[in-house]
Amino acid sequence: MLKNKHFAIGLLVLLQFATFAQGGWNANFGPRKVFVENKGQFDQFSNSSIGEIKYAADFGETRVFFGTKGVQYYFLETKKIPREEREKLASSIHVNSPEKHKQWERLVGKFHFSSDVVNMQFDGASKATLKGEDVTPDYHSYSFSNAKNEVKNVTNVRGFNKITYYNIYPKIDVTYTVHPLEGIKYALTVHPGADISKVKFLFDRNIRLENGKIKIPTKFGDITDHEPVSFYEFADSQIVPSKFRQLNEKTIQFEVGNYDKKKTLIIDPWTQTPNFNTNWDIVWECERDGAGNVYILGGIMPMQVLKYD
Repeated sequence: MLKNKHFAIGLLVLLQFATFAQGGWNANFGPRKVFVENKGQFDQFSNSSIGEIKYAADFGETRVFFGTKGVQYYFLETKKIPREEREKLASSIHVNSPEKHKQWERLVGKFHFSSDVVNMQFDGASKATLKGEDVTPDYHSYSFSNAKNEVKNVTNVRGFNKITYYNIYPKIDVTYTVHPLEGIKYALTVHPGADISKVKFLFDRNIRLENGKIKIPTKFGDITDHEPVSFYEFADSQIVPSKFRQLNEKTIQFEVGNYDKKKTLIIDPWTQTPNFNTNWDIVWECERDGAGNVYILGGIMPMQVLKYD
């Protein structure tokens, strides 16, 4: 059993179909890019800005949590410390107290962890219905410690290819999907009669508008919200002028040109998160059971067990 007080995810099991090839089969190790429903394993990441977490996307070094009131980006950078450097640092500490011993343990560990958290709130939003859609064939299982330090296990947790905040603002929905290359895509569906000026994204830090893009600073580089492309529903060739507007140091809005307000408008930006040079694609063990299923243990924090039939 794997558990850590600081991370909700202790064990993640994914069922996937293997790709068969001549002489056997192969499959890439790594987190599945889906939205996983919260069954208690993500509760400790909830806060007053984003509300109760309903879904999460785990990309290894980047996790995105979707709450009832907003979205949280959680970044964890992992760097392997060379053995020579660890031994040199450890030898410089004279262990003569519990505090010194803990410091020594941190230094002799193989990895150095650094994190950052960015919260974005749907400012002035309605109480929306957040729904997972397009369920995936995988299921996920978790072992974690709850607020009472009790070990809990949840199984058969579903994953989805997209999630939607319905009526997050009057007659406006926000849908999130995974970008095919990197980051998270989101799109606003503006139904007839909606007021786009009501939409306000409030961040927990100062942001900046550069060349039409929104830049949100983190310890590891900027989160970039690329300028939106807007068009009518079912008519993506009919482009409507649109752009970000920075309302104040921490808040953005969307500015849209003249369009037919009797039609449904889609506002379509996408979010790119910082790239990491980390050691997540590590396989520690690979075993097979009597039925021919293969189990792979890998990753760093949180570690994962993947099962392939």
